[in-house]
Amino acid sequence: MAVAEKARIPRRVQVIAEVLRRFSQEELAQLVRLVPALEDMALQQVISTHFRQRMLEMRGGIAPSLEEEFLGGLTYGEYLKLSEEEEEAFWDRIFAEGGLEIDQIEEHDVDPGVRIPAGQKRAA
Repeated sequence: MAVAEKARIPRRVQVIAEVLRRFSQEELAQLVRLVPALEDMALQQVISTHFRQRMLEMRGGIAPSLEEEFLGGLTYGEYLKLSEEEEEAFWDRIFAEGGLEIDQIEEHDVDPGVRIPAGQKRAA
């Protein structure tokens, strides 16, 4: 992490990060049970990293510019500026226009270390 980036992170967050680095896997699992949002964020990060890597592979290692068209008439820059609610509506529209249901998306194997949020029921 760059020094300038670290300087923008509040000291209390840095202290907590240092404590977490000392946790065992079991302690981290206990923490996630107490704060489920941590697991959701971690899963989102894994998914985001996967798709970012796939996009770079498909583009020969060249990242798109913010002005380049992304999907649904938006540029990458416009997409990245969407609020959480706008992003959800965007994807709902994309899936509705394509007639694609989420359970029709092809599944892929993931790293064995990926954790799936507890309490979510799988469709039968």
